[in-house]
Amino acid sequence: MINLFRGLLVVLCFASAMVSAEEKNILVTSGSDRAAPIAVVPFGWQGGNVLPEDMAEIISNDLRNSGYYAPIPKQNMISLPTQASEVIFRDWKALGAQYVMVGNITPAGGRLQIQYALFNVATEQQVLTGNVSGTNDQLRDMAHYIADQSFEKLTGIKGAFSTRMLYVTAERFSENNTRYTLQRSDYDGARAVTLLQSREPILSPRFAPDGKRIAYVSFEQKRPRIFVQHIDTGRREQITNFEGLNGAPAWSPDGSKLAFVLSKDGNPEIYVINLASRQLSRVTNDSSIDTEPFFGKDGSTLYFTSDR
Repeated sequence: MINLFRGLLVVLCFASAMVSAEEKNILVTSGSDRAAPIAVVPFGWQGGNVLPEDMAEIISNDLRNSGYYAPIPKQNMISLPTQASEVIFRDWKALGAQYVMVGNITPAGGRLQIQYALFNVATEQQVLTGNVSGTNDQLRDMAHYIADQSFEKLTGIKGAFSTRMLYVTAERFSENNTRYTLQRSDYDGARAVTLLQSREPILSPRFAPDGKRIAYVSFEQKRPRIFVQHIDTGRREQITNFEGLNGAPAWSPDGSKLAFVLSKDGNPEIYVINLASRQLSRVTNDSSIDTEPFFGKDGSTLYFTSDR
């Protein structure tokens, strides 16, 4: 049984890059009047070749993007410690830094071992230490992870720097020639990957809870249809192809169902399909417009927008 709620919902399409995506409640509060100065010192590197990514720069950008912190430029740093024992707190007090992060990267058996530590400059106390390992092509993921851990430790708010986003671009070549591109990238736009290109509109992309599939609406045959696509392989499954509206797909928390809007019987109504059995169930039946379904955490509650 599905419980129904009506109301206005705003959903951002993000998924975690390192762990399975999960439902997040986003609360917008007031911003910070003054971002706290923080120094992310360039990480030490014990290998021979130049690394493809600058860990400290990525972490600094993440913390800057949060609006809570103002990273101190490298050229202003008095010293460049790479481990806890090398931190001279008077250097950072002179720069007005509230926090300083140091780190070290060591190659080990084809992987990279990264150790990092975060300090409160005023108290001269270590507030966070940790280590993470991965391959060269995971450097950006590891940097986002460290930024997430640091942000949560300092603010009590879970970091979102490891998340990825889906978006659609439209490139117009002439009046009747537009190319639509569905892309996935890091939260900051880095590492953009094209998942689908079409001469017809692509709408409402949504990550599955496992982050491995996406659902979207495509107008490839001049009518809206809902597809599920596997990110790694590109394999697609057509989910709906009814007359009228086929739109606003939303995943259940376990990824086994999709809710969406169909107007095949004349009025926009909410439906749910079991992706394994392909059993389609009509959820609403009203003369008003019902749209934008969204599953609650329990998987049995369905929120939607209506003009009733």
